[in-house]
Amino acid sequence: MLVINRDSLEVYREIMGEGYDAFIKDLIITFFDTAPKLISELMLSLESRDTGAFVRAAHSLKSNSLTMGAQSLADKASVLEERGRSGDLSATNDELSQLNVLFAEAKGELLTIID
Repeated sequence: MLVINRDSLEVYREIMGEGYDAFIKDLIITFFDTAPKLISELMLSLESRDTGAFVRAAHSLKSNSLTMGAQSLADKASVLEERGRSGDLSATNDELSQLNVLFAEAKGELLTIID
């Protein structure tokens, strides 16, 4: 099962031309750096019950995941964003655990693109 919709990355090929491979590699490496930080922010804001920070982190993760073509990860982040917007952060621990699994799966497949 493919975790990454590679068409989401291919849209940059026409824009970047010959610089596509280097651009995609940089984009993926940046995602590898920022996504764990956003997941940590989700956990910290859940602990402190800071719904504003929770929503911002979930929204950023959703957007970044969509850029990478990681639809399942984006969908989970979207669910968390909506929960934060509703002010209901109960039962999000399981969702955050699933988020970590989905990120690991996306990372594994993205590594195959840049290797």
